[in-house]
Amino acid sequence: MLRSSLIESSGEPMSNVARLLGLSESRILWRHMLQRPPRFPTITMIGVQFGFLFARLLLVEMIFVIPGSANLMVQAVMCTTCR
Repeated sequence: MLRSSLIESSGEPMSNVARLLGLSESRILWRHMLQRPPRFPTITMIGVQFGFLFARLLLVEMIFVIPGSANLMVQAVMCTTCR
């Protein structure tokens, strides 16, 4: 997802002007191509994947009765909402 966003933003005028000014490709990547638009879908996808990982971890902990971090997170959320 990040790769496709970077390919899309590499053809934008901002990146082309930076190349014409003689900036290095790494500087163009960090300063111009990783601006707002390419970052948002990547951060969103990381958040969704973390949610899936947390749900699977909680399921495994419940099935095998393993006290772990997912169970502690659920207990912490339940304690903060019951106040």
